[in-house]
Amino acid sequence: MKRLIATLTFFTLMAISAQAHMLWLNVSNYYPEVGDTVWVEIGWGHKYPRDQVIGEGLLEQVYAIGPRGEKIFLEKIFPSFYRFVPKLRGAYLIVAKLKPGFVSITTEGHKLGNKKQLKNVVSCFKYIMGAKALIEVGEKSNAFSHMTGEPLEIIPLKDPANLKSGDILPLKILFEGKPLSKVNLQAIYTGYRTDKKHHWAIEEKSDPDGVVRIKLNAKGQWMFKVGHKTSYPDISEADQYMYTTTFTLGFLASPNLAASNSKKGKIYLVGVGPGDPDLITIRALNAIRKADLIVCWEGIRKRFAKELEGKKIIEPPKGVWIWFGYGKKASDFKGKELKKFLRSEKARAQIIAQVYRAVKDGKTVAFLGHGDPLIYGPWVWILKEFKEMKPIIIPGLSSFNAANAALKKGVTSGKDTKSVILTMPDLPGLAKTDTIERLASHRATLVIFMPFVRGTKLADLVQNLSAHYPINTPIALVLHAGYKKKQKVIEGTLSDILSKVGNQKLPFESLVYVGDFLNR
Repeated sequence: MKRLIATLTFFTLMAISAQAHMLWLNVSNYYPEVGDTVWVEIGWGHKYPRDQVIGEGLLEQVYAIGPRGEKIFLEKIFPSFYRFVPKLRGAYLIVAKLKPGFVSITTEGHKLGNKKQLKNVVSCFKYIMGAKALIEVGEKSNAFSHMTGEPLEIIPLKDPANLKSGDILPLKILFEGKPLSKVNLQAIYTGYRTDKKHHWAIEEKSDPDGVVRIKLNAKGQWMFKVGHKTSYPDISEADQYMYTTTFTLGFLASPNLAASNSKKGKIYLVGVGPGDPDLITIRALNAIRKADLIVCWEGIRKRFAKELEGKKIIEPPKGVWIWFGYGKKASDFKGKELKKFLRSEKARAQIIAQVYRAVKDGKTVAFLGHGDPLIYGPWVWILKEFKEMKPIIIPGLSSFNAANAALKKGVTSGKDTKSVILTMPDLPGLAKTDTIERLASHRATLVIFMPFVRGTKLADLVQNLSAHYPINTPIALVLHAGYKKKQKVIEGTLSDILSKVGNQKLPFESLVYVGDFLNR
């Protein structure tokens, strides 16, 4: 009787473990182009498509198998999130493996460990859990049925990119390279509503050839799961192996699975204007009202506290240049700049992960930036990062426009030139071609944004400008453009502007104008 109870308890634990914990992959784009960023999220738990955040140290490996069979390790952002950028056309398998381990039933309850490690063990099994996903880059490929070499695998016998709604996808189940018959395959897709009786959309057993035929009738991400048990060779250590594997793919052949999901999230890049809140546009306010998630700095959050009330907000860490070094590698930097780059990469990756999840869940996300978002805007990089999600841009009034109004002069009405060059001081991680000295050599009207960033001094700017403009060339500083109460204009020439400014502390929110239009 005790042996029967122990056996029943053992199989109950295996059933609970099989249902309560799965490992699977959520992929941002199953049909990217070469060079596109693909985000891979580790699914963990039992509620598909998202449940628990997998703990640090639980995964053994996360990697890709490329079109040539090469093994490519993914960039780890944090335990549940990885970045992958394919460099070749063809089919890739993304693979994740959990570290194997033992689960035992003891007289004191369930514990991690085997019979040799624990006391009073009634029964024990060793779990081996893996997951894979198929992505196809740039073209359809015959390599969609490649294997990973793991003990338990699900292999598609047709390319899902070629299938239409209602078509049959045959899947072959292999154990140690041989067909596995009469094993249960479970399937679910994004948007499927589970209930107590029907946790899975489809459940089918494999035929004598190990094949299960699944009718694909819903677009989006599909996940397939198979479990298999075998005897453990050393009964003094454990009773059985328990293998579990999952396989995810994208259907239909959409260039953007995030957008083809039944829930369609959106991303907005919004310019909120310079200075006082009343310079924001109606269109920008409407975008903010629609948003479920706001990404902005503390200053904007405080400035639009009423409009953002009740919204979920992500703020970049203070002192981190979130745009710094985007698209570059750590090897491009040294010393302090490397530390700055690594901080910005970490913060940027965390924001990307949260935004990606929100959009996948059908939420609307709005990135808010000062002025116009495409004139030295700190969020411009999201247009490339989320290009598959087709961000919507809401233009804003620039500090350039507000400063022009403060000067009360036509910036394109100079005597010697009608051209205007917008620039900013050189910054690490940005192009060095458009230096102040090089641009000043054209003697066009020059407008310098954020002129005093990173400790740049007015005296240094004047010295560089004086090498190309006549010493009597007019210059103006517009401080806090767009703020009714603290906006200020200081005018002079290159020869006397330093004496006119004196010891005044010049704020980050400044623009410097150089050009003969100031005499008009």
